[in-house]
Amino acid sequence: MDHEVDMNRVLIVSERWWSDGTGGVLASHLIARLLRDAGFRLTVVHGTREPEKLSGVRYVYSSLLSVRDKHRLWLNCSLLARKHWFRKLIESSDVVYIPRYCYPLIPVAKRLGKRVRLVLR
Repeated sequence: MDHEVDMNRVLIVSERWWSDGTGGVLASHLIARLLRDAGFRLTVVHGTREPEKLSGVRYVYSSLLSVRDKHRLWLNCSLLARKHWFRKLIESSDVVYIPRYCYPLIPVAKRLGKRVRLVLR
């Protein structure tokens, strides 16, 4: 299947990344592996200091996502959404995948015309 024409670039935003977490975090890591193996270009923005990295995947650490309190995380997501570098990542992506609690980023991505996939666990 050729993904070059249709939605090749996926931005994943998650406060935790494998191996900092349990089942849901592992599931996101495995989904990323499948997407990478299928030829998608992935960028993961996360708050885990030393994640287990997949080759061929771009990882961007943000201390704004490193907090564990959900209320603080939601506030920090709003701050992250205002960062120029982060908005550029959204703009250059075809799909934004939010597997955890970064809900405040959904309207930002939608306003920029991006397809958003939210996974609730």
